[in-house]
Amino acid sequence: VLHSHADVWFINYCKRQQENRSIKWVHTYHLPYFKEFHGDFLDWQIEMNQSLFDTAKQADIKISVGKWLKEYLKDEYNINTIYIPNCVDYDKCQLANANRFIKTFNLKDFILFASKLDYVKNPVEFVKLSALMPQEQFVIIGSNITKEALENLYKQKLPLNLHVVSGYVDHETLLDAMAASKLFVMTSRIEGLPTALMEAMALGKPVVASKVHGCEELLDNEKYGYLYDLGDIEMLRNKTIVALRDSEIGIIAKQHVRQNFDWKVVAPKID
Repeated sequence: VLHSHADVWFINYCKRQQENRSIKWVHTYHLPYFKEFHGDFLDWQIEMNQSLFDTAKQADIKISVGKWLKEYLKDEYNINTIYIPNCVDYDKCQLANANRFIKTFNLKDFILFASKLDYVKNPVEFVKLSALMPQEQFVIIGSNITKEALENLYKQKLPLNLHVVSGYVDHETLLDAMAASKLFVMTSRIEGLPTALMEAMALGKPVVASKVHGCEELLDNEKYGYLYDLGDIEMLRNKTIVALRDSEIGIIAKQHVRQNFDWKVVAPKID
Protein backbone atom coordinates (compact mmCIF):
# COMPACT_ATOMS: atom_id res chain seq x y z
CA VAL A 1 0.00 0.00 0.00
CA LEU A 2 1.24 3.48 -0.92
CA HIS A 3 -0.11 6.57 0.82
CA SER A 4 0.30 10.01 -0.77
CA HIS A 5 -0.45 13.45 0.63
CA ALA A 6 0.75 16.68 -1.00
CA ASP A 7 3.69 15.91 -3.25
CA VAL A 8 3.10 15.98 -7.02
CA TRP A 9 5.98 13.65 -7.81
CA PHE A 10 4.83 11.05 -5.31
CA ILE A 11 1.19 11.27 -6.41
CA ASN A 12 2.30 10.59 -9.97
CA TYR A 13 4.53 7.75 -8.74
CA CYS A 14 1.61 6.16 -6.89
CA LYS A 15 -0.50 6.35 -10.03
CA ARG A 16 2.17 4.59 -12.10
CA GLN A 17 2.60 1.86 -9.48
CA GLN A 18 -1.15 1.37 -9.30
CA GLU A 19 -1.26 0.82 -13.06
CA ASN A 20 1.79 -1.40 -13.38
CA ARG A 21 1.65 -3.60 -10.27
CA SER A 22 -0.77 -5.08 -7.76
CA ILE A 23 -0.31 -2.03 -5.53
CA LYS A 24 -3.13 -0.34 -3.61
CA TRP A 25 -3.03 3.42 -3.31
CA VAL A 26 -4.39 5.66 -0.55
CA HIS A 27 -4.44 9.45 -0.94
CA THR A 28 -5.19 11.97 1.81
CA TYR A 29 -6.55 15.38 0.79
CA HIS A 30 -5.40 18.32 2.85
CA LEU A 31 -5.90 21.94 1.77
CA PRO A 32 -5.91 22.72 -1.97
CA TYR A 33 -5.14 26.20 -3.26
CA PHE A 34 -7.95 28.76 -3.63
CA LYS A 35 -7.54 31.99 -5.62
CA GLU A 36 -9.65 33.96 -3.15
CA PHE A 37 -7.18 33.10 -0.39
CA HIS A 38 -3.88 32.61 -2.22
CA GLY A 39 -4.15 35.27 -4.95
CA ASP A 40 -2.82 34.58 -8.45
CA PHE A 41 -1.49 31.03 -8.60
CA LEU A 42 2.16 30.27 -9.17
CA ASP A 43 2.96 27.49 -11.64
CA TRP A 44 3.66 24.97 -8.87
CA GLN A 45 0.29 25.73 -7.24
CA ILE A 46 -1.50 25.12 -10.53
CA GLU A 47 0.40 21.84 -10.89
CA MET A 48 -0.49 20.84 -7.32
CA ASN A 49 -4.20 21.47 -7.79
CA GLN A 50 -4.24 19.60 -11.08
CA SER A 51 -2.52 16.67 -9.42
CA LEU A 52 -5.05 16.66 -6.58
CA PHE A 53 -8.17 17.01 -8.69
CA ASP A 54 -7.18 14.97 -11.76
CA THR A 55 -4.67 12.34 -10.64
CA ALA A 56 -5.18 11.73 -6.93
CA LYS A 57 -8.89 11.17 -7.44
CA GLN A 58 -7.94 7.86 -9.08
CA ALA A 59 -6.55 6.45 -5.79
CA ASP A 60 -8.22 3.30 -4.47
CA ILE A 61 -9.03 4.99 -1.17
CA LYS A 62 -9.34 8.75 -0.71
CA ILE A 63 -9.36 10.49 2.68
CA SER A 64 -10.35 14.05 3.65
CA VAL A 65 -8.94 15.61 6.82
CA GLY A 66 -12.00 17.83 7.34
CA LYS A 67 -15.74 17.38 7.02
CA TRP A 68 -16.01 20.62 5.07
CA LEU A 69 -13.29 19.39 2.70
CA LYS A 70 -15.16 16.13 2.11
CA GLU A 71 -18.25 18.13 1.09
CA TYR A 72 -16.23 20.52 -1.09
CA LEU A 73 -14.50 17.72 -3.02
CA LYS A 74 -17.81 15.97 -3.63
CA ASP A 75 -19.71 19.09 -4.67
CA GLU A 76 -17.01 20.68 -6.84
CA TYR A 77 -15.16 17.69 -8.30
CA ASN A 78 -17.38 14.65 -7.64
CA ILE A 79 -14.55 13.09 -5.62
CA ASN A 80 -15.81 10.72 -2.93
CA THR A 81 -13.64 10.63 0.19
CA ILE A 82 -13.68 9.15 3.68
CA TYR A 83 -13.47 11.63 6.56
CA ILE A 84 -10.54 10.89 8.88
CA PRO A 85 -9.39 14.05 10.66
CA ASN A 86 -6.00 15.63 11.00
CA CYS A 87 -4.56 14.74 14.36
CA VAL A 88 -1.72 15.34 16.81
CA ASP A 89 0.57 13.41 19.12
CA TYR A 90 -1.18 14.14 22.41
CA ASP A 91 1.52 12.49 24.54
CA LYS A 92 4.27 14.53 22.87
CA CYS A 93 2.31 17.70 23.59
CA GLN A 94 2.29 16.82 27.29
CA LEU A 95 6.11 16.78 27.28
CA ALA A 96 6.22 20.49 26.43
CA ASN A 97 8.15 22.52 28.98
CA ALA A 98 7.02 26.08 29.64
CA ASN A 99 10.01 26.87 31.86
CA ARG A 100 12.42 25.84 29.12
CA PHE A 101 10.91 28.45 26.79
CA ILE A 102 10.75 31.11 29.51
CA LYS A 103 14.42 30.63 30.43
CA THR A 104 15.58 30.61 26.80
CA PHE A 105 13.64 33.64 25.57
CA ASN A 106 12.80 35.51 28.80
CA LEU A 107 9.13 35.65 27.82
CA LYS A 108 6.12 34.53 29.85
CA ASP A 109 2.38 35.21 30.35
CA PHE A 110 1.87 36.09 26.72
CA ILE A 111 -0.67 35.62 23.93
CA LEU A 112 0.83 33.51 21.15
CA PHE A 113 0.68 33.37 17.35
CA ALA A 114 2.68 30.55 15.76
CA SER A 115 2.81 30.13 12.01
CA LYS A 116 4.60 31.53 8.98
CA LEU A 117 4.71 34.90 7.30
CA ASP A 118 2.25 34.69 4.41
CA TYR A 119 -1.08 36.05 3.25
CA VAL A 120 -3.08 32.94 4.14
CA LYS A 121 -1.79 32.74 7.75
CA ASN A 122 -2.61 36.45 8.07
CA PRO A 123 -0.25 37.54 10.88
CA VAL A 124 -1.11 41.22 10.40
CA GLU A 125 -4.41 40.75 12.24
CA PHE A 126 -2.48 39.40 15.21
CA VAL A 127 -0.25 42.50 15.11
CA LYS A 128 -3.35 44.71 15.03
CA LEU A 129 -4.73 42.81 18.03
CA SER A 130 -1.55 43.48 20.00
CA ALA A 131 -1.88 47.20 19.23
CA LEU A 132 -5.43 47.18 20.64
CA MET A 133 -4.33 45.45 23.87
CA PRO A 134 -1.18 47.29 25.06
CA GLN A 135 -1.64 45.94 28.59
CA GLU A 136 -0.94 42.38 27.37
CA GLN A 137 2.27 40.79 26.07
CA PHE A 138 2.17 39.15 22.64
CA VAL A 139 4.61 36.73 21.00
CA ILE A 140 4.78 35.75 17.35
CA ILE A 141 6.93 32.76 16.46
CA GLY A 142 7.70 31.10 13.14
CA SER A 143 10.62 29.87 11.10
CA ASN A 144 10.48 32.60 8.43
CA ILE A 145 9.23 35.47 10.60
CA THR A 146 11.51 38.42 11.35
CA LYS A 147 10.74 41.80 12.86
CA GLU A 148 11.75 43.55 9.65
CA ALA A 149 9.62 41.33 7.40
CA LEU A 150 6.63 41.73 9.71
CA GLU A 151 7.01 45.52 9.76
CA ASN A 152 7.11 45.55 5.96
CA LEU A 153 3.86 43.60 5.92
CA TYR A 154 2.28 45.72 8.68
CA LYS A 155 3.60 48.90 7.00
CA GLN A 156 4.62 50.53 10.29
CA LYS A 157 6.61 49.87 13.44
CA LEU A 158 5.44 46.94 15.54
CA PRO A 159 3.73 47.64 18.88
CA LEU A 160 6.18 47.60 21.80
CA ASN A 161 4.26 44.78 23.50
CA LEU A 162 4.75 42.44 20.53
CA HIS A 163 7.85 40.21 20.67
CA VAL A 164 9.12 38.38 17.58
CA VAL A 165 10.97 35.08 18.02
CA SER A 166 12.82 34.74 14.72
CA GLY A 167 15.12 32.15 13.24
CA TYR A 168 14.66 28.41 12.98
CA VAL A 169 12.09 27.06 15.41
CA ASP A 170 11.85 23.30 15.89
CA HIS A 171 8.67 21.52 16.89
CA GLU A 172 9.78 21.06 20.51
CA THR A 173 10.36 24.80 20.89
CA LEU A 174 6.99 25.55 19.33
CA LEU A 175 5.25 23.27 21.83
CA ASP A 176 7.25 24.85 24.67
CA ALA A 177 6.03 28.28 23.51
CA MET A 178 2.44 27.04 23.57
CA ALA A 179 2.95 25.65 27.07
CA ALA A 180 4.34 29.00 28.25
CA SER A 181 1.53 31.02 26.72
CA LYS A 182 -1.80 31.87 28.32
CA LEU A 183 -3.79 32.02 25.08
CA PHE A 184 -3.29 30.90 21.48
CA VAL A 185 -4.60 32.91 18.52
CA MET A 186 -5.01 31.74 14.91
CA THR A 187 -5.93 34.36 12.30
CA SER A 188 -5.77 32.23 9.13
CA ARG A 189 -7.91 33.05 6.10
CA ILE A 190 -8.52 29.32 5.60
CA GLU A 191 -7.43 26.03 7.21
CA GLY A 192 -7.98 22.37 6.42
CA LEU A 193 -8.15 21.15 10.02
CA PRO A 194 -5.39 23.05 11.84
CA THR A 195 -2.93 20.93 13.82
CA ALA A 196 -1.30 23.94 15.53
CA LEU A 197 -4.68 24.83 17.00
CA MET A 198 -5.13 21.22 18.11
CA GLU A 199 -1.72 21.23 19.81
CA ALA A 200 -2.53 24.39 21.78
CA MET A 201 -5.82 22.81 22.82
CA ALA A 202 -4.01 19.57 23.77
CA LEU A 203 -1.95 21.69 26.16
CA GLY A 204 -5.13 23.02 27.77
CA LYS A 205 -4.81 26.54 26.36
CA PRO A 206 -7.85 28.66 25.53
CA VAL A 207 -7.85 29.51 21.84
CA VAL A 208 -9.29 32.19 19.58
CA ALA A 209 -9.47 31.54 15.85
CA SER A 210 -10.94 33.02 12.69
CA LYS A 211 -14.38 31.76 11.73
CA VAL A 212 -13.21 29.93 8.60
CA HIS A 213 -13.24 26.36 7.28
CA GLY A 214 -11.19 24.11 9.53
CA CYS A 215 -11.06 26.39 12.58
CA GLU A 216 -14.84 26.59 12.79
CA GLU A 217 -15.14 22.84 12.39
CA LEU A 218 -12.55 22.08 15.08
CA LEU A 219 -14.06 24.46 17.63
CA ASP A 220 -17.61 23.27 16.84
CA ASN A 221 -19.67 26.44 17.23
CA GLU A 222 -17.46 27.72 20.08
CA LYS A 223 -17.82 24.65 22.26
CA TYR A 224 -14.04 24.33 22.52
CA GLY A 225 -12.73 27.82 21.79
CA TYR A 226 -13.72 31.24 20.52
CA LEU A 227 -14.28 32.39 16.94
CA TYR A 228 -14.16 35.85 15.38
CA ASP A 229 -15.15 37.15 11.96
CA LEU A 230 -12.09 37.49 9.75
CA GLY A 231 -11.11 41.15 9.44
CA ASP A 232 -13.09 42.30 12.49
CA ILE A 233 -10.25 43.23 14.85
CA GLU A 234 -12.58 44.67 17.46
CA MET A 235 -14.42 41.33 17.60
CA LEU A 236 -11.06 39.56 17.82
CA ARG A 237 -10.13 41.76 20.80
CA ASN A 238 -13.44 41.11 22.54
CA LYS A 239 -13.19 37.34 22.02
CA THR A 240 -9.62 37.42 23.31
CA ILE A 241 -10.70 39.20 26.49
CA VAL A 242 -13.50 36.67 27.04
CA ALA A 243 -11.14 33.74 26.41
CA LEU A 244 -8.59 35.08 28.90
CA ARG A 245 -11.28 35.12 31.58
CA ASP A 246 -12.60 31.64 30.79
CA SER A 247 -11.03 29.14 33.18
CA GLU A 248 -12.96 26.13 31.83
CA ILE A 249 -12.66 26.24 28.04
CA GLY A 250 -9.04 25.04 27.94
CA ILE A 251 -9.85 21.99 30.06
CA ILE A 252 -12.79 21.08 27.82
CA ALA A 253 -10.71 21.62 24.67
CA LYS A 254 -7.91 19.39 25.98
CA GLN A 255 -10.33 16.53 26.56
CA HIS A 256 -11.87 17.07 23.11
CA VAL A 257 -8.50 16.72 21.40
CA ARG A 258 -7.50 13.68 23.44
CA GLN A 259 -10.74 11.85 22.66
CA ASN A 260 -11.05 12.73 18.98
CA PHE A 261 -7.76 13.93 17.48
CA ASP A 262 -4.96 11.98 19.15
CA TRP A 263 -2.92 9.73 16.84
CA LYS A 264 -3.85 6.78 19.08
CA VAL A 265 -7.48 7.34 18.12
CA VAL A 266 -7.01 8.26 14.46
CA ALA A 267 -4.26 5.86 13.32
CA PRO A 268 -6.48 2.74 13.72
CA LYS A 269 -9.07 4.43 11.48
CA ILE A 270 -6.43 4.84 8.78
CA ASP A 271 -5.36 1.21 9.25
